[in-house]
Amino acid sequence: MNLFEKQSNEFSRRHIGSNEVETRQMLATVGVKSMEELIDKAIPASIRNPKPLHVTDPVSEAEYLELIHEIASKNLVFKRNPQECF
Repeated sequence: MNLFEKQSNEFSRRHIGSNEVETRQMLATVGVKSMEELIDKAIPASIRNPKPLHVTDPVSEAEYLELIHEIASKNLVFKRNPQECF
């Protein structure tokens, strides 16, 4: 595995979250049987969004860094004369 593949895998693992075994252990620890039960106990129905989230396809860390660099390059810097601020 090359460095890029290794970094990509590490990034995914750090940001994807727990696997099935870890999730079952967590649920048992807090005393519930499912994620739905945990959500019901933790988040009041009155503040939940009933619509599904729009989640984009995953990207590698390198692709993400390229994307945010592209977005940041569109920022404009405006400088004011300090004397005009008073």
